[in-house]
Amino acid sequence: MTNGTYRCWLMSLLGILLLPAISNAATIELKLANGLITTAKYQKNDLKNTAIIILHGFLVTRNFRTIANLSTALFDEGYTVLAPNLTLGINRRKVSLACEAIHTHNLSDDINEIHHWIHWLIDKGHKEVVIIGHSFGSLHSLAYLSHYAHPAVKKMITTSLIDLEHAISKKTSASQIKTAQAQLAQNNHQLQEYQVSYCKKYVTSPSAFLSYALWSKEHIIKVLSTIQVPTTIIVGSADQRMDTHWIDTLNKSGKQLIRIDGANHFFDADHEFDLLDSVLGSLE
Repeated sequence: MTNGTYRCWLMSLLGILLLPAISNAATIELKLANGLITTAKYQKNDLKNTAIIILHGFLVTRNFRTIANLSTALFDEGYTVLAPNLTLGINRRKVSLACEAIHTHNLSDDINEIHHWIHWLIDKGHKEVVIIGHSFGSLHSLAYLSHYAHPAVKKMITTSLIDLEHAISKKTSASQIKTAQAQLAQNNHQLQEYQVSYCKKYVTSPSAFLSYALWSKEHIIKVLSTIQVPTTIIVGSADQRMDTHWIDTLNKSGKQLIRIDGANHFFDADHEFDLLDSVLGSLE
């Protein structure tokens, strides 16, 4: 039996043994100030004091495999886990959004939702909270901590921290930003077509576009360097969704960096267990 097969068998066995605890899982609804209802999967576990909020990537949901698998594994390890679906402007959003859809949400909306969920955890009696993000969820985590500094948030773990500039040329990016800023200067808030990350056609307002697009590599490193919360950055050496020099650049932030050799953006196959081991090691 290979190591990977053995670990899959062991995780399956643990899942069976812990089935009674999974009954604690519940879907929670939270009404926001704008009237929208946001939802989250809440798995309460009393074995660990720390509650973990896990944030999904761009336009997807908590059911995305990287998030779902990590959520289940951390719960099995004794942690309380909260996995929200950011509304992205849609009431009780359940499904991923297409790049070509009309997008009314912006980064401020996203981090305000995260803030509401963290306060919900604190109101439930959780005194220690860790934020874990995957891909764009890592950027959300960073953006949140750049705006809020709640003492209950003890740690941030980013996985596959997105490089927004990888999929778009510097010339195109600069042109789009200049155009959006000019439109705002003229009080023009009409929906426009932009390119955001891997979305070649992304329809949104100039202000909403800028809320994401201005998070350049330089800005990410600057914010990372100023974050006071202990931070671990986990990346895969075979991640094709980031610049080849992005890992080296992240290492300059001064935060702990864990590189998983051979892992892609989603930590597929056996690298799923490497990701879990790295996260658990960071939590200890």
